[in-house]
Amino acid sequence: MKHVIICGTCRSGKTLLALKLKELVPELNYLSADIATLALKKVSDKDFARKDVSEFQDFLYEIYYRYKKYNEGYLMIEGVYIKGDDSVLKYNSPDTIIVFVGRPQLTPEESFNEIRESEKHVDSWTKSKTDEHILRMTKGEIAEDKRNLEFCKQHGFYFLDTSHNRMTAIENFAKELAKNLNKT
Repeated sequence: MKHVIICGTCRSGKTLLALKLKELVPELNYLSADIATLALKKVSDKDFARKDVSEFQDFLYEIYYRYKKYNEGYLMIEGVYIKGDDSVLKYNSPDTIIVFVGRPQLTPEESFNEIRESEKHVDSWTKSKTDEHILRMTKGEIAEDKRNLEFCKQHGFYFLDTSHNRMTAIENFAKELAKNLNKT
């Protein structure tokens, strides 16, 4: 068994992958960075989602580090706050699998349409955003997905491409990863 770090851009399928993996490997303990951010916001004046991101990244790493040091179980952390840069490299160890999720093959318009369509089925923070904001966001995130894909190739991390057939891709990847986790 290994620890799992799931990162990637907004609305790429990170949470869906984490929930599917948790279903397949129930002994994995799951921490959603989004939930941790919301909880910390209730007790702190910090804006971890916007201004204090590097401080929150340090906080998440501290949880991971202490969990590994003081617990016998395995931890899965999922969230947009762990980026495809040097900050993720501190998680890179033989007992940890790092997975990036992204949609590098989509156009901004395709990504925009997917986001608006998914809002019909789930409650999302994107509902309150203007079309212009979402379209601008998707342009930046597709560029980030492409950088993350190259970063994964460079460092030997997994990259789950959810550009097309998102749910099938997530389910298939989760099954393979679960098999690998249960072997170790």
